[in-house]
Amino acid sequence: WKQDYYASTESDDNTKRLHVNTEDKEIVKQVPMEISNPERTHSWKENLVRKTYGKQADDMTFELLVNTTHLSFWQLSDNKTLVMYLDSMAPGRLSGYYPALLKGFKAASERGLSRLILDFSNNGGGNICLGRTLLAFLQKDNWPGQGQNWGPEDIPLSPLANQLVQSAVAHNVSTSIWSPAFYDNQQNVNIANNDTSYLLPGVPHVRGGLLRNYSKLVHINGCGDPGYVLEPAVVFSPEETLIVTNGFCGSTCALVSNHLSLYDDVKTVVTGGIPGKTAMQYSAFPGGQVLDKEPMFAQLLLLRQNISYVPYEEIDENDTVPRRIATQADFRYCIREIYPLPRPHLPYGTNPMEFTFQEATFHLYNNDVTSVYPQYNWYEALQYFNQ
Repeated sequence: WKQDYYASTESDDNTKRLHVNTEDKEIVKQVPMEISNPERTHSWKENLVRKTYGKQADDMTFELLVNTTHLSFWQLSDNKTLVMYLDSMAPGRLSGYYPALLKGFKAASERGLSRLILDFSNNGGGNICLGRTLLAFLQKDNWPGQGQNWGPEDIPLSPLANQLVQSAVAHNVSTSIWSPAFYDNQQNVNIANNDTSYLLPGVPHVRGGLLRNYSKLVHINGCGDPGYVLEPAVVFSPEETLIVTNGFCGSTCALVSNHLSLYDDVKTVVTGGIPGKTAMQYSAFPGGQVLDKEPMFAQLLLLRQNISYVPYEEIDENDTVPRRIATQADFRYCIREIYPLPRPHLPYGTNPMEFTFQEATFHLYNNDVTSVYPQYNWYEALQYFNQ
């Protein structure tokens, strides 16, 4: 129930491997011509890179420092830049994510690397608290957002939400999504479970052309706190950090990249697109949180709601709790929305991030090389560290 919108699936592994692996036997799948042997692939790639970059191509190398299923670290040939490539915010408990995270930063410290590229391309999101842990891990000494790894969120209220909040209080359930104690307020203070004032009756806002009540800006209590305990071997400054994406960085990934951009002024680079056309965001569907059918029913059971199947003709139209239905079809419920950082030009009450366009600081259009081998965008992005 701490998953966000679209957690990555196992099939995403191939996307990551093709994105960063420079071994010709892996890249052959991306070459836009019929090539049946690695030697010919290598020659084709070598000629393409040299044609595009000239003599500079000899210096464009990728040294793999750490590699796991979803997280890898690379050193560029400038001997300054560490690249962290993460293609999922749901790497799995046995993926070795946290040891690899520490190992990657340790390698950077040992090699004296001072600049960081965070490549979140093809990251569809995953676990909200893993994303907030990464924020706390990165936002160390002298980062503007240090100590705050969360953003303002709201729960859309309804008769069902009202009933669930009251049930959480009545049965002293503090761990459900509708429990007051599940959340902290904007001062990062945990809310007492019998204090419904932050959730009910809510604050009226017109969104999507409709007037509706919303909670008073809350965020999950303690979510991401391990990031404050984990110590990176090297702290990269916001000025020496770049976020690079191909525009597909969704949900928790968008939460992380938007947070670093809005709270810490980290520069963002989006790749791809068509020159002269509409500007691109560096992130997609920021969301907040939704629940699929089964996690939703689990929450309802936790709050002692009746979800038993009822034949259609016996459904009580006044019943606010959804019942199990005789279908294998899945569906999602919207739980929370996240908002931009409250500032004079972005006051509370503005559109949720879902409806707020976040243009990238810089836009890299693909060339003949980067359209096939996206890792070369890391070298293209180096110019922006000094801008």
